[in-house]
Amino acid sequence: MRFLVVDDSYEDRSLVERVLKRKGYRATCVSSGMKAVEALYSERFDVALVDLGMPGMTGQELIPLLRQADPELRVLVVSSFDDRRNVLSALQAGADGYVLKTELGDKLGPALQEVIAGQSPMSGAVGAILLKHLRAKLETDQVVEMVAGEPEPEGEGNDVEVQSESANQAGMGAASQRKTVPGMPRVTLARIKLGRDPQA
Repeated sequence: MRFLVVDDSYEDRSLVERVLKRKGYRATCVSSGMKAVEALYSERFDVALVDLGMPGMTGQELIPLLRQADPELRVLVVSSFDDRRNVLSALQAGADGYVLKTELGDKLGPALQEVIAGQSPMSGAVGAILLKHLRAKLETDQVVEMVAGEPEPEGEGNDVEVQSESANQAGMGAASQRKTVPGMPRVTLARIKLGRDPQA
C-alpha cells in the first residue's frame, strides 16, 4: 500500500510519514501541489493525504488533478481548516474524507483503515458541518417544493402586498397596495418591495 503525502509543513509531513511507516505503509512526501502531480505521473499510489492551505496550488485545486491522473486514487484531506467553506469545497472537489490535524494522534490511524476500505472518514467537527449543510439544503428544498405546488386556476389568485418605493417618496410612508396575482399558490405570502431594499 503506497501513500502520497502532500503538505507544505515539514513538521506535519514528518508526523504523517511516521504514522504511516509505523503501520508498515510506504510513503512519498512532497511539499506542493505541483510536486504531487509530478509524483503521481511517475509512480502509482493507493491513497493521497492532502493538505488544503498550501501556497501556489491549494488542496482544493490539487484534488481534481489527482482524480484526473488516477480515478482510482483515494483522497483523504488532512487539514487544520475546520470552517464550512473549506470543508464543503474540499468535498466538492472530490475528497473521500476529511481529518483535522488537531486529531491526527487519535484519528489518523482509524481514518487510514477506513479510507483504504472505501469508506469516508471524517472528524467530528467536519461531520457536524456537513450535517448542518445537508439539513439546511433539505429544508430549502422542502420550501421550494411547497411554493412550486399546484397553481390556482386561471383568473384566481391570492392578494400579495406590494409596497413601492415611490409611495414612500410621495409621503405615503408605510402605505401599500394589494394586488391579486394570478397563479400564486396559496402557501405563499409575499411582501415585495419595488426598487432596492436599503437593508440588502
